[in-house]
Amino acid sequence: MEPDEEKWAQEYEKTLTDLFGPPQKRLRRQRGYLGNLCGKHSEPLIRNILAALAEIGDFAPARGLREAGVLTAPLTDLLRPYDYPWFRLTKIRWTGELLEVVASHGIRRAGGEQQFILRQTSVGLELQELGWTAVY
Repeated sequence: MEPDEEKWAQEYEKTLTDLFGPPQKRLRRQRGYLGNLCGKHSEPLIRNILAALAEIGDFAPARGLREAGVLTAPLTDLLRPYDYPWFRLTKIRWTGELLEVVASHGIRRAGGEQQFILRQTSVGLELQELGWTAVY
């Protein structure tokens, strides 16, 4: 590693440690987050939600989701609440046949939360409506 890259990597790790704790703690927190998410909802539902979000053109994390391969990649590669690119699902709620999903992405002042209303169809979940619910 070149000196500039090494310095950047050290600064990046320091920033992550300041925000979320040391690497071992971040890993435990991420596993806990994913365990809770998959415990409340099923992993196939989470993957279907991510597949629907990956198709939204103006959603910042969509490209990363498409490139990672939503249906096959480990969830730890797709949902990163404690590491760059800071992406998580903060709310998943069924209302009749519609699914309300709130996704947080980015860090404070750089990202926000976006709300999606998805509808279950014969081919999977499809976007019904979207909007910003909050920007930091």
